[in-house]
Amino acid sequence: WYAIPDRPDAAMTTSVSGRTGDGNTLRVEYARAEGGRLVPVGDAELGLDPDGGGVDSPTWRGVLLEAGNGPPEGATVVRLVAVDTSTTTGGWLAFTAPSVQRWTSLTDYAAPGEATAVSWQYAFLFPCQRKPVQADGINEPSTLAVVWGDQELAYTLDGIWQIPRGGLFAQSARDSRMVGLVTRLRDFPDAEAGTVYRLTPFVPTTDAYRIDRESVVVSGWSPAPNTTMSVPVDAVVIRPPADQ
Repeated sequence: WYAIPDRPDAAMTTSVSGRTGDGNTLRVEYARAEGGRLVPVGDAELGLDPDGGGVDSPTWRGVLLEAGNGPPEGATVVRLVAVDTSTTTGGWLAFTAPSVQRWTSLTDYAAPGEATAVSWQYAFLFPCQRKPVQADGINEPSTLAVVWGDQELAYTLDGIWQIPRGGLFAQSARDSRMVGLVTRLRDFPDAEAGTVYRLTPFVPTTDAYRIDRESVVVSGWSPAPNTTMSVPVDAVVIRPPADQ
């Protein structure tokens, strides 16, 4: 059991990784001290999407312990109880102890000029985040992601995160460790909820490549081999035969 601090300016959170659902459960329990013993006052299941479905991913997902998951009135202690009965491949579940975190703005959290992958749905809410550079055949790895979606891992449904669709940030989930942070949109009550992810590339990116630029003249096609939409080399005026 962990004592619940009296910190109205902070948030109580935990992080979950692995599979929730399909035999695995993670529950938060609250209690209060009474006569030398603890009396349960409430509990809630964690790690599920808003529709109550399970989530299966090794990505660490932050969970905010407030509102429906938060402590009921009178609760003084909290604990997490996990049950792992999944017998299929990859059916593990991991979680962290509850922690108290201080809210901070994204501007203060992100490093100055940090390369950030921003979902297009949030482009106008976060215009000051620097986008990663794609040039000379090399993509600059993102170290921060601001993604749209009100469900766990909803960002994976966005084409920019999908490898089969050539997504701009699709490779980030493979070459970086992703940790979901607990977030909220304080000043935009009408905007859809989203998540901020911290990305740590497995391979250091500082001076990872040396680029030598040069120009080379090569022969081309004339006319262009595109039979659907080709452009003539010389302008031609088409006239009917003289006997017509």
